[in-house]
Amino acid sequence: PLQVTENQDLNGFIKALKDTDFNTKTSDLLELADNTKFFGLKNQPSKLFIRNCYKDLFQTVLKPEIRNLRISNSLGIGKPFFGYYLLYDLLKKDRTIVYELHTMKSSVILFKEGKGFYLNEIFNHKIIRNYLHKENTWYIIDIMLLLLRQFLFLHQ
Repeated sequence: PLQVTENQDLNGFIKALKDTDFNTKTSDLLELADNTKFFGLKNQPSKLFIRNCYKDLFQTVLKPEIRNLRISNSLGIGKPFFGYYLLYDLLKKDRTIVYELHTMKSSVILFKEGKGFYLNEIFNHKIIRNYLHKENTWYIIDIMLLLLRQFLFLHQ
């Protein structure tokens, strides 16, 4: 059993996300239920414009033969928001996800069985490593690197 405490803000985000009704065939705007912000954080959006390229890339990412993928390009193409769109879909399906956000120092987010946890990379490194070694865990990293290039890494 997991020996860390659930985060109520993350749990509220997960609930709002699951309560969100979104269909890419009828809308390009994903708006979280109850105006909830992504990750339950005030500095995150509650609405995402789903670009056509996200829809195409989404189909590629979910192919069973795709195991490791790095998405990189120029600034401003919306890589973090594609990650949010992917997160939306995976959480709706109750997938286990380790999410590393570039604005968080020394912590990652674990989504498991409809619950959210902040894990400290030092104190919880064994728990994190255990999940990352599981074949069914998705690992999404949104990081800023030198020269202000942003990358989104996906691993399932």
